[in-house]
Amino acid sequence: VLGAHYDTVPDIQGANDNGSGVATLMTVAREVAGKSFPFDLRFVLFGSEEVGLFGSRYFVDGLSQAERESVVAMLNFDVTGTGEFPEVIGSRSLVEAAVAHGVANGIEVHRGVLLEGVSSDHAPFRDIGIPVVFFLADDQALIHTPADTIESVRPELLGIASFLGLRVLDTLADRFR
Repeated sequence: VLGAHYDTVPDIQGANDNGSGVATLMTVAREVAGKSFPFDLRFVLFGSEEVGLFGSRYFVDGLSQAERESVVAMLNFDVTGTGEFPEVIGSRSLVEAAVAHGVANGIEVHRGVLLEGVSSDHAPFRDIGIPVVFFLADDQALIHTPADTIESVRPELLGIASFLGLRVLDTLADRFR
């Protein structure tokens, strides 16, 4: 499952939170179109992330036990566009894969740490034992503020998040080949 949320807080443009995540997810989808993987890819745009992860919780709650067991991983793209470098948070093996691909390609990638009380759409998947990786960028200062505009988004960070997401997909695919 690859996801991003399309909502933002009221009266805010939401270019980074989460226009950047949606743009990153769409880039990944475009890049994998027509490619074969040893598992199905499901691209999901979640709603109501900002008010309590309702969209992703609803999605997870609607999965049968067999469907839950078949989910290989959840890749979440949220706030990927502001700052100096990308960060990854989540299951150790997926985070290590993203960092290793960054290092191998001369990209500075940091292991991030979620602030207390902060989450995103990967959490409901993690909570039921599905491996997750959350792609974001290091500067969250502008989210939920009027300054969260397109001018604050660095397109190269979205490209890096897309690249890392694609490489993590390749890593997952290699595990099944």
